[in-house]
Order: sequence, then C-alpha cells, then structure tokens
Amino acid sequence: MLSDSFINFMLVYMHAASVATLALSILVFYLMLKRTPRSGRIMVRHLMLVQFFVLLNDFILGVLVSGVPLFPAPAGFCEGILCVLGVPGHVGMTLMFFSLAYVATSIVFCFHVKYTTVVDLLKHRTIT
Repeated sequence: MLSDSFINFMLVYMHAASVATLALSILVFYLMLKRTPRSGRIMVRHLMLVQFFVLLNDFILGVLVSGVPLFPAPAGFCEGILCVLGVPGHVGMTLMFFSLAYVATSIVFCFHVKYTTVVDLLKHRTIT
C-alpha cells in the first residue's frame, strides 16, 4: 500500500521537475538567441526548432497532462489541466506522442543541415 506522504512527495516532485525543465528550456532559448557567435547562426535556427518541440513536450507533460507515476505500483495520477477539464487520458498521450515525433523529426533536420554544411565546406569533394 502506498502511503499518503509518498503520494504527496511524488506530486511535489513532478511539479518541481516540470517547472525546472520549462525554466531550462527558456534559458536555452535566451542563450541561443543572444550568445551564439555569427559562425553558428546557420545551425541555431534548426536547434531552436528542436528546442521548441522539447519545450512543447515539456509543456504537455508538465502542465496539460502532469502525470505523476506511483512507483513501484504500475499506476499514476493525472493532475494536469486536461484531466481537470475531463478530457480523456488518451488525448494527452496522443499529444505527447506527436510532440516526441516532432522532436525526432527536428533532430533529423539538424543532421541534414550539418551534412549539407560539411558538403558545402568540402566543395562537393569526396572524403577517402
């Protein structure tokens, strides 16, 4: 049986973790906009796309769904805005799935930009 103190601790812990990740994402946006040297500006647009989708995923997980896992039990609480409004849980899971797919797609875009940058620097010569 899970004690009330453990459940309360998990609620506070998950909310603190979501606030910390949102704050770190905002800090990363600021640093990318203000502290990136000119030579890295090409990659910043794509990294900001990745960071935007990471921020979106953190917002969905931390604010809209705000799921609190109850380890070691295979259960959890839903304390987010969607749950308060009575939206079914599968909607939140679908939102998280799509936002994680967007993160993966934007990472692939970053690899593509890195590849095209290297090809341009080599002037289309092959590397042996």
